Amino acid sequence: MFKESPWFCTVGFGGPHDSWDTPKVYADLYRNMTEQDIIGLRRSYYSHVTLIDDPIRRIIGCLEKRGLLENTVIVFTADHGEQNGDYGLLFKQTFLETSVRIPLMILTGTREAAEIEKKLRCSYDEWKWEK
Repeated sequence: MFKESPWFCTVGFGGPHDSWDTPKVYADLYRNMTEQDIIGLRRSYYSHVTLIDDPIRRIIGCLEKRGLLENTVIVFTADHGEQNGDYGLLFKQTFLETSVRIPLMILTGTREAAEIEKKLRCSYDEWKWEK
């Protein structure tokens, strides 16, 4: 069915985000980090990122196994970054680099990337907000 006609799927994740109640299997991946290496908040943040990486890895594996990956476009982005102690701040309430620089990765199957752009981009349609 999916090979014959175009289809769309969106997957949303609730993290990485506080309350940092990461499942033990993911939190344990970072248990050997010492407080001198990284503060506990960052350890939890990284374990939440890994918690998101695993289902993405499974989705890509499933697409690959079914022969759909080469004709699939995957877009990965986020709504904001985190301070995680940078600038002496926590969470996301600023326009500092750590809050506003977020990932945008586009996997285009077997197609080569035309270029890598480092320009500032906006993730919402600006024209919708004009009066």
